[in-house]
Amino acid sequence: MSLNRYARRRDETEPAIVDGLRKVGYQVRQQDFPDLLTRHRSTGRVALLEVNGITKNRKRTADQLAFLRDWQIPIVNNFDEALAALQNGGPS
Repeated sequence: MSLNRYARRRDETEPAIVDGLRKVGYQVRQQDFPDLLTRHRSTGRVALLEVNGITKNRKRTADQLAFLRDWQIPIVNNFDEALAALQNGGPS
């Protein structure tokens, strides 16, 4: 259960990324931050992804940016970038 009072808006590109990753063998859990927790079904490798869809009214905080940088969490715009980041094991 989330402590947020209001439902969090998902990024526009997120559904296509989630569907694509599931089709190629990833389990995907959508969360508040970072956006996606992934696990490859055959290898068991777990990774986090942040979907880039921030609008002018909804920006990442300095703490969020520091976390993404320090933990080297890839920021992706589409399915191809997400898959490349997961296969390469590093930030995009």
